[in-house]
Amino acid sequence: MTISGKNADIVETLFHVVPSVIPFPVSLQQPISLIPSILQPEWGVLIGITGDIRGRLLVKGTSQTFGLLGQNLFGMTLEGPMLESFTGEFGNMIAGNLSAHIYQLGFTIDITPPTLMMGESNFQDSDHGFSIPIEIEQVGNMDIAWLLHK
Repeated sequence: MTISGKNADIVETLFHVVPSVIPFPVSLQQPISLIPSILQPEWGVLIGITGDIRGRLLVKGTSQTFGLLGQNLFGMTLEGPMLESFTGEFGNMIAGNLSAHIYQLGFTIDITPPTLMMGESNFQDSDHGFSIPIEIEQVGNMDIAWLLHK
């Protein structure tokens, strides 16, 4: 998949940001094209990006994966509202760090509050996007998707 322009900046930044936010060995795979829609498979967090670069960031996985990540970070089981809060905050950490690093490249962006996604969702209002599969040691697999507005 060929990614250019601002999207290439987003990919490069995500490859830097994700390992800095997750304190475990992380393996990011090559981006996969998402044209024109994606399925959010059970659990995740959606954050809008506005400003010089516009789109949506979706960190997706399963509740079990987010729960294991939280458990490994905090040493306790996260369930119910605590797991939901952690999932939103994890998305904020990724998007906030993305915003800070993108600023260093000369772009100004803002992030919206996180929206927790529970249950299957299909996003069809994006022109295109990509997803980066992530393997987190001791935790499992997630994906970070970047969706461009139509």
